[in-house]
Amino acid sequence: MGGQLGSIIAVLLLSGCGVRERIHAGDNYMEAGRYAAAGRAYSKAVDRRRRSSRALEGAAAAWLADGDPEQALFYARRAAAQSDSGLPLLAEVLIDLGRGREAVPLLEEAPKTPDRDRWLAEALLSAGQLDAALTAAGSAEADDAGELAGLIGWLSARQDRDEDAFSIAHRTRGAASPQAQADVAAIFRMLGDDTVISVEAEAHVKQWWASAAWMLETGEHEAALRRFMWLWVADPADGRAARHAGELLVTLGEFDVARRALTDALAVDDTDPAVWQTLARACFALEDWSCSASARSRHLDLSESPTVADWVLGARAWRTAGSMPDLIAMWERAIKRQPDAPTLYYHLSGSLLESKRVDEAIGYARLAWRLAPGDPEVALLLGGLYSSRQEHEAAADIYREALESSPSDSRLHASLNTVLGYIQY
Repeated sequence: MGGQLGSIIAVLLLSGCGVRERIHAGDNYMEAGRYAAAGRAYSKAVDRRRRSSRALEGAAAAWLADGDPEQALFYARRAAAQSDSGLPLLAEVLIDLGRGREAVPLLEEAPKTPDRDRWLAEALLSAGQLDAALTAAGSAEADDAGELAGLIGWLSARQDRDEDAFSIAHRTRGAASPQAQADVAAIFRMLGDDTVISVEAEAHVKQWWASAAWMLETGEHEAALRRFMWLWVADPADGRAARHAGELLVTLGEFDVARRALTDALAVDDTDPAVWQTLARACFALEDWSCSASARSRHLDLSESPTVADWVLGARAWRTAGSMPDLIAMWERAIKRQPDAPTLYYHLSGSLLESKRVDEAIGYARLAWRLAPGDPEVALLLGGLYSSRQEHEAAADIYREALESSPSDSRLHASLNTVLGYIQY
């Protein structure tokens, strides 16, 4: 009996030692950035000791860093079920997976711990509740790495509390945490300050990209914006982050910062028509008509198959900017790309008429009529142009032909009666 008990104790001791070794191995792998290996080590520790909070939390953190959300969430839920101390980790995983809204009620009902209010603030930010997030962050315990300060500064910047945000950013400039560094740099960028902050985040970029993508997919735009801002300041040479930040900033109504982000993105790659289109929207909202029109034109020039409606939007932009030569040049480019679209000839003719280039206007109106015979809009334009040159019989012929396809159009009847009056007179 005694020998049997001794064997059981020996097995248990070896089992316990194996768990500690695997957790230690997981810690070393995490430090080296080998997240998949860390996840496997922690998972094996859990297999040996299913209720080990340390192993469960390690596995969740490792699989999250490796970009495996299902595994991360599996272990995080088990860690939270094991102990209230695991709730902040579960919240962190949910937030990183773009499911921060789900973490809000879990944390609101959880006992207060040093980390709870910090993660509640993060979850509320994900849910778009910025006021509540700032209140929760103000109740959290500060950390030596500066991450809470960075969060409060960012929330202040998003709430138009510029003085508070600047003050926090300047005080936190020397933070050790890459996340805090990124928050500080993002605050300066958000507020239009040229202060340069070095962000040493190479080991975190992969996870930030994964989180940003998940947040974008689930519609947690505030959280996604913060991640893309981190990525933008961490690697300005990668225009993708600036592009995504710019698109979200336009969605959230931050047009001035959006213009800067999109301009940075275009400095890296100016061949994406979608970025030019978003820049056009930002500039339009800022009432910078020239910028809006130029961006809209670049969008059209780079688009594979712009529609007539797209060209019309571009024309409106140049008209608002007050540049008739650019407007006419845009219609000419449109016709070269879509020579069978009568609407484009119609619009170019109208623009030439506005510029008092009547002979050219008649030429393009005739081309529009050739492509769309009987069209009442083209008939009214071409007939009017003929009448302006006293060619009333030619105008009458156009109106009569158009009335064959649109016999109830009162405008055509009125125009025909007018020119017939001139002819009879």
